This record gives sequence, C-alpha cells and structure tokens, in this order.
Amino acid sequence: MGNNICGIIVNALPDFNGQEEFDKKKLKTKFTRTKIKSLSPKDLSVGFKDKNTLIFLDLIFYQNISEEQVLTDLEKDIAAIFPHARFLILVINDTVGFTGYSLVDEGIKLRTKAVVNGDIFLDYGDLNSKEMELYDFTQEILMVYPDTLKKMEGNITALNDAAKKKYFLLYRDLLLKKMNKENKLHYRDGSLDNHIIENEFHGILNCDYYDIETLDFIEFERRKLNFKKDSLKEYLFMAKRELS
Repeated sequence: MGNNICGIIVNALPDFNGQEEFDKKKLKTKFTRTKIKSLSPKDLSVGFKDKNTLIFLDLIFYQNISEEQVLTDLEKDIAAIFPHARFLILVINDTVGFTGYSLVDEGIKLRTKAVVNGDIFLDYGDLNSKEMELYDFTQEILMVYPDTLKKMEGNITALNDAAKKKYFLLYRDLLLKKMNKENKLHYRDGSLDNHIIENEFHGILNCDYYDIETLDFIEFERRKLNFKKDSLKEYLFMAKRELS
C-alpha cells in the first residue's frame, strides 16, 4: 500500500502572547479531538509532537507551492506565525505518482520540487546535501571521461550554477542505466524526493510517518482554505488551547 500524505510540519510551536487579533467567525469553527485517521485528511487537522507543529489537509499544497523565490501566500502565513522556524510542506501520493515539497527556513525558501509520473514541473533552489552527494558522485565518474564531461559542460554554459548541477543529476540517471547499476534515487521519478522528504520529516519529528497516528489531533470542520484571505492562525490557537 502506497503513501498518501499531505501537510506541513514545523519545528516550533505557535507562540500566542495574548495580543493577537483573531477572526471571531473562525474561532467558532466546530472541531473534534481525535486520533488522526489519515495523513491526507479531508478536514483540517492540527496536532503537536514535542516542540513541533503538525498540520494535515488534503490538497493544502495545491497552488500553494511554487518555484518562485518569493514565498507563496501559504508559506507567508506560516512564516508569519513561526518567524524563526523551519517548515516543510509535503505531498506524497503514490497512487497518482505525485511527490512534492517546499522547504523554508526562517522565512527563506530553500528548495521546492515536485514531480508527477516522471515529469518535473517545479524545481527551485540550490541542491540540498543529499543531492550534492549524488552530484559529486556523478562528477567523479565523469572525470574518467574528460571529453564527455567537456562536451556536457559546453551544452550548459548559459545555465546558472544550480541548473547546471541539476542537469548532471538528470544525466546521472541515464549514466547508471547505461552502466546497469541500481539506482534507488532517481531525480525525475520522485524517489530522490521521497528520500529527502522522509529524512527531513524524521529530522524534525524524530519519528516515521505512521507513528503520527498515535497522537491526538484537533480536527476542524474546514476543508478548503484560500490563503489570499485565510490564515492558519486561528486554528493553531484553538488546537494549542485544546491540546495543552
């Protein structure tokens, strides 16, 4: 059975000092305290683990992650609530072959990538440590074939540094296939992104995906959010109040 996960994890708790202005209508939203039944729930679900915040909602990423340097409205909302935090917006839907994430640290977008069925449609930011490891590996192999390396570098002179490195990661997939070598971390098919998401998830929460099902969550009767006018602030406030 494949994974179906859609949500946000933040390495901080919301800190409300009593001076906030809240939308009174949202504060009246009905909710239930429950164990989470899905990591891609139809209703907005908020919980906490240690000093971290967990927010899950099906399709919350939709139109809320992009390959622009500027933060999306959702990313701005989270960054405003957690100004010094690191957060990961993630979506994994193995049924439709969709994997995507956006990683933001202290209000700066580090990396956004999304693929569906082998096609890359979002790819922003510099390589992370795992991607750099694979890039360095590819360079080491190509050092044995200097003519090939020189030709490839000539084809990408117009690209910026990050794009050049991504070009070599794509070539790595082809190279390993030609060499009949096992490749568990493809750049294009989502397997590398799954690995990166899982490591970031575990690094923040110190647990695996389905360990989350043992936690108490507040499930709100709210299925859609438009972050041009909505905020998660009220829901986080209510969840922290109820789960404290």
